[in-house]
Amino acid sequence: MKYSNLLNLFPLVSFIFLINLNIFVCQNNSIQTTTTTISTTQTTPKTTTSQLKQSTLPSSTTTSTQLLLKVGILGANSSELRSAYGFGQSVPAISIALQRARNEHLIDFVNFTFTWLICDCDQVLAVGYSNKLILDQNVDVIIGPPCVTSAVEAGLPPGFYNIPIFLWGATIATVFNDNDIYPSLTNINSNTKFLAQAVEAVLMQYGWYDFSFIYIPDNIRS
Repeated sequence: MKYSNLLNLFPLVSFIFLINLNIFVCQNNSIQTTTTTISTTQTTPKTTTSQLKQSTLPSSTTTSTQLLLKVGILGANSSELRSAYGFGQSVPAISIALQRARNEHLIDFVNFTFTWLICDCDQVLAVGYSNKLILDQNVDVIIGPPCVTSAVEAGLPPGFYNIPIFLWGATIATVFNDNDIYPSLTNINSNTKFLAQAVEAVLMQYGWYDFSFIYIPDNIRS
């Protein structure tokens, strides 16, 4: 599907990303809309040899005047990732965004089908599942994965097939701004280059020459 046919999707994506900013408020909530039901499952972390696991959420019955958009989601749900990017903590935001968009009549003639695959930020699974969503499920757009290392790989197939992919989570690598490598990728996050430029601007504004920087890797945070 060409980008011009995906304009109706952008309001929904905007709402999803806005709601994700408040994701800790809606953790453990399960929201049901009148036309789409989002269910969450606890999935055993996968390895590169694991069998593909997928769940498909059908949309409501469409009419000839409605546009059906197939959305693929690359998620993470392993124990070490669940608190920050867990599938069960994040996906309910889609229900909230859909409900609000429908209430404001932004997607009256659009129905959605969601297919999700749990790659758990494994690079091999991420790129493999990205291909499967495009080739086997014929999705129109992909959301995720939320980890930078897996997103670097998963963002390549959509560029080849001209399928939009939207990133969220910890995807702050500067390389995502390279349109030659990722021509169809949209990242809602800032990146390390822009963060460094912001720090530099603050230092120059106040004439500061010495500063301390504290960095704690995610895997050792308590």
